[in-house]
Amino acid sequence: MIVVNHTNNGCELMKVNLFDYLDHTLKMAESIGVLLVSIGSQGKPNIMTIGWILLGRYYHGNPIAVVAVHPNRYTFKLLDEVEEFVVAVPTPELEKVAYVEKNLEET
Repeated sequence: MIVVNHTNNGCELMKVNLFDYLDHTLKMAESIGVLLVSIGSQGKPNIMTIGWILLGRYYHGNPIAVVAVHPNRYTFKLLDEVEEFVVAVPTPELEKVAYVEKNLEET
């Protein structure tokens, strides 16, 4: 798993073990949600708050993340087009953004 670490000098990519971040990821999913970030074939970005995520290991111990997206959601259409997504776990600085997104979806 690759993590982007934001510093004063820009961004640094770090390769980390998914399971080192498991507790934080599950805590965020249960409280305000984590973000599913995708992009459509036309290049239009999309962010969706998800509160349900399954994390685990599959063949040869490789990490796997499973998320549920209802077929009626716009995000589902984009995932069908591109078949790639990122699960972003907000840092404390970004929790407010995820919370606002989650509340917008519920209205």
